[in-house]
Amino acid sequence: MGFGQGLSGLNAAAQNLDVIGNNVANSSTVGFKSAKASFADVYASSRVGLGVKVSGIDQRFSTGTVSSSNSAYHMAIDGSNGFFRTVDGSGQIAYTRNRSRTPAMASSSSTTRTSWSTTRATT
Repeated sequence: MGFGQGLSGLNAAAQNLDVIGNNVANSSTVGFKSAKASFADVYASSRVGLGVKVSGIDQRFSTGTVSSSNSAYHMAIDGSNGFFRTVDGSGQIAYTRNRSRTPAMASSSSTTRTSWSTTRATT
């Protein structure tokens, strides 16, 4: 194994530690979704095994801890699919999984949760 392969492994491991550190630092943040690093081989032409690289940082959208609350302004998404749609004062649309709202936030014009009516089809 050459110096380049070993160095690429150290760089990939360092990036993975950055992802893990971010997960630990934000573990108590409401709505935070952890991430994981994905790795790939580095190759040139037909030569495989020239090293490793981080091919991407993927978000984990698994359901976190859902706790009950007495507030009418707290909401949760149960499952890995779904986001709350919000609009800020300038009309910019954003999507979030964190909607721990207080009455002050509910009456604030900074962000507004948007929704639409749905009807269930009956057969």
